[in-house]
Amino acid sequence: MASDIPANREILADGGVLTKAGPAEFASAAETLIESSDERKRLAVLARSRAELFTVEKMVYEYERLFESAAVRAFA
Repeated sequence: MASDIPANREILADGGVLTKAGPAEFASAAETLIESSDERKRLAVLARSRAELFTVEKMVYEYERLFESAAVRAFA
């Protein structure tokens, strides 16, 4: 669960619950999850899948690509 802001939308995608800012909204979303084990299980599967996009290996690979691209442009 997280506030519905752009960064959280990108990170969570479909693997989490986004709420409007405020304690009442957060509590309502939490209550929904507490009451629905099926929804918790569904989100857990999606969250695990989403987390696999952010492995250390993938992050290192993406940084290497970024640096290589920057180097090519710098020396072109």
